[in-house]
Amino acid sequence: MSATLSNRLIDIAEQHGGVVPLHGRLFAQWMHHAFPRECAYPHLSGTTSQRSSNEWLAESGNSAEATEEEMLQFTEMANLTESMAAQDPMAVEDLLSWSTEEELLVVRQELQLVGRTGSIRSSLQGFMMVAAAASLALGLVKSVRSSGKVDMLEYGKIVV
Repeated sequence: MSATLSNRLIDIAEQHGGVVPLHGRLFAQWMHHAFPRECAYPHLSGTTSQRSSNEWLAESGNSAEATEEEMLQFTEMANLTESMAAQDPMAVEDLLSWSTEEELLVVRQELQLVGRTGSIRSSLQGFMMVAAAASLALGLVKSVRSSGKVDMLEYGKIVV
């Protein structure tokens, strides 16, 4: 991995308190630069819209075919980039466009404290423990009742 890509990943982590959010636009952009053929460029939401070729043609009025002059421009630029890469591979990565705007797809909030002693999580754990104990007790009572050894259950007392 190049120094440029490593530094950009470090910058993303610094922006998020030392962690890289995997569902963020900046990490998706980093993945695009690391693996350009496998990962699409993550445009900012609302900045692009998909159109069919017919819609684009009707909207722009331009032909979708490149002229010979345009094709020569692109091949010259590709040759220039290849020669730069042969001389200094890091210089090519510095040419890649990089946008610092972040968009997170998932936002997680810390649990808020309930009262002085516990959190929502510990309250839920306590509730689940009580529910599990009640379920176990109910199952035990049904089991004993169906065995025929108990004549009557009266106010929590087992009468044999």
